[in-house]
Amino acid sequence: MGITSVVNIMELLVLPEKEGRKDLFNKYMLLLKGFPNLKISDINQEIAELAAKLRGKYLRENKKLLSIDALCIATSILNNATAFVSNDLHLSFIRELEIINLEKRGV
Repeated sequence: MGITSVVNIMELLVLPEKEGRKDLFNKYMLLLKGFPNLKISDINQEIAELAAKLRGKYLRENKKLLSIDALCIATSILNNATAFVSNDLHLSFIRELEIINLEKRGV
């Protein structure tokens, strides 16, 4: 089973909205809602607290973990994910999950 956060949905939908592509916006939403074995998680207090702890931990190590990334990683951890899939090269320092970078893999 895969897990994603409502935060990821927001990130995915920004470009179609910016470009006025309501058709693409709706297509993405249909794809996400119908994607087999994908759970879409809301953000709750437990996720927010873990995200804050992760940000604080990595900031102490002089590593930049953005709030939005911390929320997505915390969502994954609390939903027992074993890996985090991303296009962001800057997340390679995360130790709590395996970071699978699509860009590095040529995807």
